[in-house]
Amino acid sequence: MSEASQQPVITWLADPRTHGGAVTAVEQITTHGARVFLAGDRVFKIKRAVRYPYMDFSTLDKRRAACERELQINQPAAPMIYRAVTPITREADGSFAFEGAGPVCEWALSMHRFDQACLLENIAREGPLAPALVEALATAVAHYHRQAPVIADGRAGERLDQVVDGLHAFFSTDSALDAKRRKAFGVGLAQAAQQLRDLVIERGRQGLVRRGHGDLHLANVAVIDTVPVLFDAIEFDERLATVDVLHDLAFLLMDLAANGQPVAANRLLNGYLTAFDDPRNLPGLRALPLFLALRAAVRAMVACQQGGDGADARAARYFEAACQALADRPARLVAVGGLSGSGKSTVAAALCPGIGRSPGALLLRSDIERKALFGVRPTDRLPSQAYVAGVSAAVYARLRDKAAVALAAGHSVVLDAVFSDEHERANARALAHKAGVPFTGLFLQAPAEALIERVQARRGDASDADAQVVRLQLAQGIGPLDWLRVDAGGSPAQTLAAARALL
Repeated sequence: MSEASQQPVITWLADPRTHGGAVTAVEQITTHGARVFLAGDRVFKIKRAVRYPYMDFSTLDKRRAACERELQINQPAAPMIYRAVTPITREADGSFAFEGAGPVCEWALSMHRFDQACLLENIAREGPLAPALVEALATAVAHYHRQAPVIADGRAGERLDQVVDGLHAFFSTDSALDAKRRKAFGVGLAQAAQQLRDLVIERGRQGLVRRGHGDLHLANVAVIDTVPVLFDAIEFDERLATVDVLHDLAFLLMDLAANGQPVAANRLLNGYLTAFDDPRNLPGLRALPLFLALRAAVRAMVACQQGGDGADARAARYFEAACQALADRPARLVAVGGLSGSGKSTVAAALCPGIGRSPGALLLRSDIERKALFGVRPTDRLPSQAYVAGVSAAVYARLRDKAAVALAAGHSVVLDAVFSDEHERANARALAHKAGVPFTGLFLQAPAEALIERVQARRGDASDADAQVVRLQLAQGIGPLDWLRVDAGGSPAQTLAAARALL
């Protein structure tokens, strides 16, 4: 069956009369593998009768299996969207019907409709994503991956080779993309894959290769009642959906950065690593540039294959993102210190997107690590015993240990802590020296009254510091300071500008 032979069913699904008198128009969306019909509060999705090297919907049985698999894969994460697989039948009089008495001529996935304005892709076009939304997204993806089935089949390296080979074959053909750059990218991608193959295989052995989403880009996340909902996971090829969890995450990181949301991409990475606090993920950051490049290259390939208005521009944008992901950017360590209320956490987070390779530096915050040490949520308050010298020393050691692993993986790090103790400042510098990376220490300073006023105004923050803590810090002093001083007495924007100038 060809796509042309599907046209009568397509015409029927596009007719408002098919969906009842209340429906006055049917909106349509066409993707590389499906046609989607939005009618009132319902959606019907049929598979296109196409065959690609990575996707085969060329027969009715294959399309039915794909619909059933899509329901099975997606309903647990998005029960408010996915309803059932519905047969479309050809009746004796030649008309079509849902679940009629005639033979089945097509299969449709029946879904609840949501407002297209809820798509993360559309929300991202409106401007910078709200931090709370990105944090919720990080939590949702981390939960998805924690629940995902572990695939311990020992074929992680083989699957990586298949993706690289497929992309190499595509980029070797004529396309709208620059031939010289395509060739250079193909060589660089193959080299990166070869260098990281053992790491990918080892992460598979560790249980970090799972049956993930497989197609986790901005158009496959909906924000419904403020909750990010992951949908439209790959159903047509288990190989493409069986990936390293960081490879799955990389699609969303890449898509955010490529669509003008670099700050959100960095916040998502850091939020995810906090929510999925597995020590095995930090060494995996060494493979993140490869994963980002693969995801961007796949999007470029799909844009070329889909064609249509703007396809060349989309392909070029994603191809540029793929090339940039493989660009060498040496790691560095930046430490941001300052007494409570100085604004160091705001500055540290804002600096991360512009440091190191995409999507920016790993942020390690002492307040978050202290809460993790006690097994509580970031916004839960800890008793005073959690802030004694021995506990604080353990928190700083935890920061250094994580930073050392990330730096060894080639990923830049920003440390966010008070650093009022000169020995802890020296330890941070020594960590960078041992890792062989450049070090910059920034210490934010503001008048005492400003520090106290700021901590008293905090709401819903991971820091437990109050006015009494600030007064104690001021009384203890900071000793000799060999870090760069940043005037933090002005507005947050002024403080950030001063810190960036020093970097």
